[in-house]
Amino acid sequence: MLGNNKKLNLQMINFVYGESKKVNFKHVQQQEITTLYECMKQFSHEIRNRYEYEDYLNEMFGDIRKSINRFFTSFDEYNILFEKYFTQIIERFKELRVQYPQLFNTYGRPLLNSLKDIRDNYINDNFLQIEVKKHINSHLNQCIVTRYDSTIKDVDGVPILRASEYLKGGKIYDEVFIIGSPEFYDERFSRVFLARITYFISYDIFQNKIRKTKPFKNIKKSDVIDNMYENVRISKGIDGQLFEVDFGKALEEQFQKDEIIARHEGNSQKLNAIDRVEANLIVLHNNYYTFIPIDSKLRKIDSKTLHLSSAKIKDLEPGDWLLFRNNTNTDLIIEVANKLLGEEHVNHRKWQKIWKRKLRHLIEKNGEEKMIRYLKKNGITTANPQNLRNWIKEESISMKSFDNLLVALKFDEETQKEIQESSRILNSKHIQAGRFITNQLLNELDETIVENLIDNGYATFTSPLVEGASFNIEVVDEIDYTPILVDYCDVFTIWRY
Repeated sequence: MLGNNKKLNLQMINFVYGESKKVNFKHVQQQEITTLYECMKQFSHEIRNRYEYEDYLNEMFGDIRKSINRFFTSFDEYNILFEKYFTQIIERFKELRVQYPQLFNTYGRPLLNSLKDIRDNYINDNFLQIEVKKHINSHLNQCIVTRYDSTIKDVDGVPILRASEYLKGGKIYDEVFIIGSPEFYDERFSRVFLARITYFISYDIFQNKIRKTKPFKNIKKSDVIDNMYENVRISKGIDGQLFEVDFGKALEEQFQKDEIIARHEGNSQKLNAIDRVEANLIVLHNNYYTFIPIDSKLRKIDSKTLHLSSAKIKDLEPGDWLLFRNNTNTDLIIEVANKLLGEEHVNHRKWQKIWKRKLRHLIEKNGEEKMIRYLKKNGITTANPQNLRNWIKEESISMKSFDNLLVALKFDEETQKEIQESSRILNSKHIQAGRFITNQLLNELDETIVENLIDNGYATFTSPLVEGASFNIEVVDEIDYTPILVDYCDVFTIWRY
């Protein structure tokens, strides 16, 4: 629950799971912030309801939204926010005034007037900061936690920590002030409390209450004993607006699954049958998508522990995090296994190409159905269209009844031995490479990546594992289990709708 921090001592574990703690919620009432929020909310609803398909306007609004959102979430004084974001806000509103004068007059002017009111009267303040200062006690061990980086390092001697620092620090506090409601953070902030008293402090326009989640997705609630809150006294939460629902997320064009499937299926019809693969469509966050071969496994990241594992499509659920390698169709395991083998990999891969090339030639010459009948007659009972396509791909090393396949392909005994030995060595190195990759990538995952994922719906990071390689973590929105045939080059690739 505390990420990858391996330095937690027994005292910390006892505190988190054994000692009594309190969680309180505080709302800051400030008319200027409420007015700004209402103006922004009305603008958002107008864009959503009447300008859904005007891409440039939506892009313009997205930039305005991101900048103004900081006034609801930041702990910095407003002069810092104006210095950082106001120029961009003004530039975007100038464009709005020229291209959409009615929208500017109806929604832009009230927003700018609201910002002007804050700048004229509270430029050196921050209402959340003012609230925290009321509770600072030099005799207590306190800290302040923010979701975003703050330009100030402390308030009256109380340190300001970013969310990742707080969870990874392994420290126990008397009191902690978390800026924003639990909704602003990932679910660990609703389950792990590192202070005797935890305060969530947000503006009164926002809902401020614990996000209780089901601990095990596939187990009935009645079958689970959850004692996470056994020693935690949680105050009654405060109802309010849901930030993300109102205007936190960028407006997106509706995802058209049928159109996507029809396009990729249509493209695959131009190919030889052997170059097509049966796959499922996975819809990702932010209108991205990918196709995954039905029998393949994906690299899945546990959102709570950041542990990396393999999962089949049937075991995925919306909200799961998936790991993809960018800008290449070469499987990472193959590349790492080749590095482990050194120059020997050239010879072993050569033997792989020999039998795969011969199998492909016979399929193209005789057709899939005739080849399947021939292989089954020679003891390869697993022969079917999907397996034929899988066997000729680079990722496949061998299969059940591999020796029978080599005989059926009419290789002489010496060649069979060479291929079998190379396959044995490659299989061993692939297993070793898989373990190495898992350990290496786990070291790369940290709270900053998690925060980027929560903010943007995806996260990108690099690893010294392979020079120049970068990886994406994507969030699953939906899985379509209808099997379709697509170009093999289309699978494991992230596509934008």
